[in-house]
Amino acid sequence: MAAEADGLHGAWPKGSPLARAELMLIAANLHGYYTALETLCQRVARQLDEVVPQGASWHADLLSQMQIEVPGLSPRVVPTEVVGELHELQKFQVFPADPDSERTVPAPPLAASSTGPAPERAQHGSR
Repeated sequence: MAAEADGLHGAWPKGSPLARAELMLIAANLHGYYTALETLCQRVARQLDEVVPQGASWHADLLSQMQIEVPGLSPRVVPTEVVGELHELQKFQVFPADPDSERTVPAPPLAASSTGPAPERAQHGSR
């Protein structure tokens, strides 16, 4: 995905700002992509771990939970190598609906959980 974004960025005319419609389309696509991935992770957490993170840091906690490997039961759902990129996509979860609002860039990434590490992956789940 990063290669695709770099290719699009390189093809975009220099000094040419995005039109409102283009900005909205890009933001909506990124939001939809991340929401689908997050929903999948929630389903995995519910099925295998029988617990889905709650509270203000649940987005970051869910990503942490999906990095836990249980030998003989389940591999990491989210590879460590893509976590940084997923945190970047996570910013679009809070992108303003109105691009003319004061905040016209994505919000900073959510802080790491203050409630401690994600729960260990349950040993009783099945795939």
